[in-house]
Amino acid sequence: MSDSIKLWINSCDICAKGKPGPGKGKSPLKSSVSTYPLDRIAIDIIGTLPITTGGNECIMVVEDYFTKWTESYAIPNHQASTVAGKLVTEFIFRFGCSFQIHTDQGREFESGLFAAICDKLGIDKTRTCPYRPQSERNG
Repeated sequence: MSDSIKLWINSCDICAKGKPGPGKGKSPLKSSVSTYPLDRIAIDIIGTLPITTGGNECIMVVEDYFTKWTESYAIPNHQASTVAGKLVTEFIFRFGCSFQIHTDQGREFESGLFAAICDKLGIDKTRTCPYRPQSERNG
């Protein structure tokens, strides 16, 4: 029966044009190669965790793609102002600006504030595909 359905779908011009089939997305995943430190960094938030004595309940993790150097910062929430502030004051002030930041599609990373910071610092912001955090790049 499944062979008959596949044959019928493949014979329909509208169906054949509409969906490329299993394993064939609109654009293939691309590998991104970093050639020097801080060329590209990845940021993610872990939490909500139990509240610490310092009032923090999330952890922001920043990793350099080239060196695999990882920094973790305790933060009280994952609001855009908190995440952007911690990134600038703790990571960028210490290590300098990266050319590219890769994140998931969390609200804190898709906010106007985060976009403005990336724009002002000349950082190219990329993100993962929805529900596919292992993706390399989805401009």
